[in-house]
Amino acid sequence: LIHAVTHIEFNAINLALDALYRFQHMPRDFYIDWLQVAAEEAHHFSLLRQRLEKMGYHYGDMPAHNGLWEMTVATDHDVLTRMALVPRVLEARGLDVTPGMMERLKKVDDQETVDILTLILRDEIGHVAIGSRWHG
Repeated sequence: LIHAVTHIEFNAINLALDALYRFQHMPRDFYIDWLQVAAEEAHHFSLLRQRLEKMGYHYGDMPAHNGLWEMTVATDHDVLTRMALVPRVLEARGLDVTPGMMERLKKVDDQETVDILTLILRDEIGHVAIGSRWHG
């Protein structure tokens, strides 16, 4: 579970940076917002990678899906499509499932990971809001 979430955060860094490069001629605030998202996603990745290492694993030790990057390719043609499907659907799904993951982790006394997910959940709310802002 932790490896899967770490992989999602890794892809989220690339998604945010892709938006900066791919969607040129946007207002300056668009780039400021997505740089902030990339920085927060990098922080999430770092925290989760450290957590994996503390548990004796490394990022990349386990297979992971490529769904987020596939969505990058599927939405590379239009900024409104990207904003609708990435932050407003995929990141919003994360908001829906994270509390359940936190409950499962509490049951196995993994408060350290719960604390990381609490921070991620807070930041992801902001990412959904940024996507909504740029969706229109």
